[in-house]
Amino acid sequence: MASRVPFSILPPISPHFEAALNISFSKDYLPFLESQIARLHQLRNESLPLWQNDVSHATPILKPFVEKCNSRLFEALLRITEHDDIEIASIMRFGATLVGPIDGKPSWSPLSMPDEFIDEAEIIRRNTADRDVFLSTVRPSPHDQKLFEASMADVAKKRLAGPYYSLDEVFDALGTDEVALLRRFGVEQSDKTRPCDDARRGHVNAGAFMTRKLRLSTIDDFARQVLECHEKIEAENARDSIEEDEIFWRRDHGSAYRQVPIAGSSRKFFVIVF
Repeated sequence: MASRVPFSILPPISPHFEAALNISFSKDYLPFLESQIARLHQLRNESLPLWQNDVSHATPILKPFVEKCNSRLFEALLRITEHDDIEIASIMRFGATLVGPIDGKPSWSPLSMPDEFIDEAEIIRRNTADRDVFLSTVRPSPHDQKLFEASMADVAKKRLAGPYYSLDEVFDALGTDEVALLRRFGVEQSDKTRPCDDARRGHVNAGAFMTRKLRLSTIDDFARQVLECHEKIEAENARDSIEEDEIFWRRDHGSAYRQVPIAGSSRKFFVIVF
């Protein structure tokens, strides 16, 4: 690969990434790695009693998520790396809310509340007012079988409750008749049909807003990291008079958006229909 990639302005490398890269190419790497593994085992052992207590006190809905993720260890690792959004660890214990102000990392740019923001009661009022018309538009579609299979796969993994075949069954399951119905529809992709839930038409989106501008990693970030690694490797190869192929890859989380539980108070805003 060339020593420069075709991006005019590349983002800066994070201090933690730069520190990890520097230690990886130093003679102290193996002792450092051994010490980090030992520290990780220590943190895991220290976190186990708290995590086991979390699992034993989790609600039936949250328990499948809590027992899969040692959020106490996760929180310890976030603190060690000086991450500025520790709250995500507690979300894995108590669930994320779907409505109201939704915070983000303090390093993200702040956003103002939208003019059209509505409260929980108004979400339910608008959704209920639209219900008869909405249900009359729910008809069979070519994606129904794929949507059902995907939904039942989530049920098997305890990410979703159901299936229910009447609103009364839903009301009984949630303990309230104040619910928001959302249409689930399929979006065809190259390798699958992705289930998507329309929270905008269901008025749920109007009752939620991000207090900070979401910042996700981009191809520019990845290119910058690859370039930094490449130049380190090139320097090493030149020093040792060797040539080696370089392979760079990224790992993606499977069903990432379904790994975060929904708080019990928000379940009524996520009743899907298809």
